[in-house]
Amino acid sequence: MHHFTHPTFVVDISHVYDSKLELLKIHDSQFSKTAEDFGLIPLGVSDYLFGLESRDRFFGSLIGVHHGEALVSDTPVKLATATQILSIFT
Repeated sequence: MHHFTHPTFVVDISHVYDSKLELLKIHDSQFSKTAEDFGLIPLGVSDYLFGLESRDRFFGSLIGVHHGEALVSDTPVKLATATQILSIFT
């Protein structure tokens, strides 16, 4: 569970989202088991990928794209120059 109310940055990952899911599916042994298989209270570990996509769609909706990756910083982000911020968004 995330313990923040607003991300510091959201990066558009729509163009690489299918690749992200394919890479996660390589680790099927981590995501196909149920919570009970891990000895945990059954809250739906097998629904991890569904939850991940829901989360990524939500973050994407905050910036008007299909999928977003939220980044959070508890401290100010140091930039060497004012133009460095532009490189984050291009």
